[in-house]
Amino acid sequence: MDSTKQFKYWQWRTIIATMIGYALFYFVRKNFSFAIPGLSAEYGITKTSFGIIMTLTTIVYGVSRFLNGFLADRLSGRYHMAIGLMLCAIANFAFGFGADISELITGQTGGPQFTNTLILFFGVVLILNNFLQGSGFPPCARLLTHWIPPKELATKMSIWNTSHSVGASLVAILCGYIMGTLGVNLSANPEIVSEIAGHLGVTLSDDSAMKSVLESASHYGAWRWCFWIPGGLAFVGAIGIFMMLRDPPSSVGLPEIHKINKSG
Repeated sequence: MDSTKQFKYWQWRTIIATMIGYALFYFVRKNFSFAIPGLSAEYGITKTSFGIIMTLTTIVYGVSRFLNGFLADRLSGRYHMAIGLMLCAIANFAFGFGADISELITGQTGGPQFTNTLILFFGVVLILNNFLQGSGFPPCARLLTHWIPPKELATKMSIWNTSHSVGASLVAILCGYIMGTLGVNLSANPEIVSEIAGHLGVTLSDDSAMKSVLESASHYGAWRWCFWIPGGLAFVGAIGIFMMLRDPPSSVGLPEIHKINKSG
């Protein structure tokens, strides 16, 4: 294989690997919103609490992208992206065990102390997760500029940018399916149904509102899988990124873009 074909091979390999990798970052960031209804129903966490947490995490994510931009200029893009995604996956596994960790800390399975500890745990891990999320785009930007010549950059970056929409769309479908099919059916358990109704502020005599209560009881604990399944996919994806990506063309014995353009 001549150097031109080799360069094209590695160029598209880098584009595809970073597209998949960046899409998977969405799997372990956008999934949280799909777990919120289950967490509200089962533990009575209010919209105000989630609102505060989500506001903080948005700020942290913005700061993280800025800081990771500096890191991306100094670190291997391959390691930076793969390790960042793997840590996000681990954070999502922790989310899924949030209730168990809260129980371990408080020695309770419910009540204000348990719920407040759970909210604090989710807040801390979510902030950490969003800080790690900043390791998605900067390494991609650095890698792609090494592999895509300026005259092709706009076209191929447009293709790469579809990873945003693909990741957000696929995680929405996946988590929607999880929340509607997984979990334990406890709709016949009057204590659980009454507890969920209380958390959602629904009176047992309100037949229309009770439908949502029974739906939540039918998929009790499904929210955990909104973290575990995307987290598992992201973890596997992080390993794949590490195996697929390389850094500049020189790392695979090819000339850099500026030398190719000069020779051309």
